Amino acid sequence: MLRQSSRTYDHWSGDARCRVYFNYGVVLEQLGNREKALTQYVNAVEQQPEHVGAIINAGRQLEELGREEEALNWYTEHIRKNKTFADVRYNRGTLLLRQNRPVEALDDLKREALNPDELRIVAPGSALNNRAEALIRLGRFTDAMEPVLDGLRRMPDDPDLKAKLERLSASGFGA
Repeated sequence: MLRQSSRTYDHWSGDARCRVYFNYGVVLEQLGNREKALTQYVNAVEQQPEHVGAIINAGRQLEELGREEEALNWYTEHIRKNKTFADVRYNRGTLLLRQNRPVEALDDLKREALNPDELRIVAPGSALNNRAEALIRLGRFTDAMEPVLDGLRRMPDDPDLKAKLERLSASGFGA
């Protein structure tokens, strides 16, 4: 539908077309049409390559469609283009963590945890929590306390960080 009508918007700036594609992708995603949503998010990125929301949403669609390796490649491609994409690195690291690849995940998640203020979309608590999880899976329980405590200093009521602290404390690695 948007592809057919996009000719009407040829005179629009890339930013305006990006917003149309992105918003259409959001609607399609909410309707459960992930494949078409993916297409619209990719169209948005083609119009505005720095649109972090469209990059992340396209990657999430690939993940939800079971195309995890494509999602990893997508995230990696955009990280190569712009190393400051903290949120994109976070998504790649989280996907690697879900795939039980904590050694690879830690590189992305470590950067996130050390620079939580760079995050524009992802909550800093999530980044710190996932970094702690990668460290726990690597058996580095003492190291895992640092991101948990940092997160709780920033967000004392975060339930995931509180649960992680309880888990570490029950294992004998509490603060």
